[in-house]
Amino acid sequence: MNEIGYLIKELVRKKELPSTFPAIVSHNEFDTQSDPVDYVISVRILQDHESFQEVVKEVKSGKSNSEGLELHNVRLKASLQSEAGGLICIPKLGSWVMVSTVDNLVGKNFVSQYSELEGLLLNVQEETAQQEGEKKVSFVELKLNLQAFQLNFNNEFKAAVTKEQTTIQFVKPPTKDQGEEEEVLSDVIHTKDRVQYRYFEDKKVQSTVCFEKKKLVLKAKQEAHEIRISEEEGVLLKSDTKVRLEAKQLELVAGNDGEVQITGKSVAIKGSDSVKIN
Repeated sequence: MNEIGYLIKELVRKKELPSTFPAIVSHNEFDTQSDPVDYVISVRILQDHESFQEVVKEVKSGKSNSEGLELHNVRLKASLQSEAGGLICIPKLGSWVMVSTVDNLVGKNFVSQYSELEGLLLNVQEETAQQEGEKKVSFVELKLNLQAFQLNFNNEFKAAVTKEQTTIQFVKPPTKDQGEEEEVLSDVIHTKDRVQYRYFEDKKVQSTVCFEKKKLVLKAKQEAHEIRISEEEGVLLKSDTKVRLEAKQLELVAGNDGEVQITGKSVAIKGSDSVKIN
């Protein structure tokens, strides 16, 4: 830290910036609605009379620097183009970074080294030739931070992992020409207490399988048909049409004293006290 402090004092004393210099991250949020996203940050250069702790406290509180030693549009990769791609390292607010310039051009700055990271973004793309000169772009996007791990493959397979749950989705990509939204085909949601599988059609749930510690539930056609196995509730077979069981022999046992046997040729009902059929 003493060496960094010395470099800061020297660059401020000379009133000029070298090709690479230390700075403090003062803004690291992006407009994710823009297409493509412009991954740029702002950094604060310390003056000789300023302390690191006071400046970090100031930038985290959102105060602007009135002394003019703040640089904006510092890129998180060396490319001068605005398209996102490659590996993006997102530095932590208030952390040290080393800022470099591209061909010593004023205003063309990028972060070349980090001390602390808040997240990572990896975007790998590949173009394949199609008929009539069209190109198809395949991509894998990976996001990692303290809140979540996210994976996006061609907008067809998506996964997200947080400390609360894991979510996996198979998705029908939207058609840009028609302005459609993406459509989920199936998903899996896993928490520490339950696992749920769902299948969709026309954006409506068609069937669900849910596993819990003491319960198993299967639903089809939006709860019109249901099988529920629960330690508290027992076994439920539900249908708005009919329930059909096929077997060479079906045995129903209630406790230790009651029994019902049904075979292909005979029906036997036994009870220690009484048998009643309505």
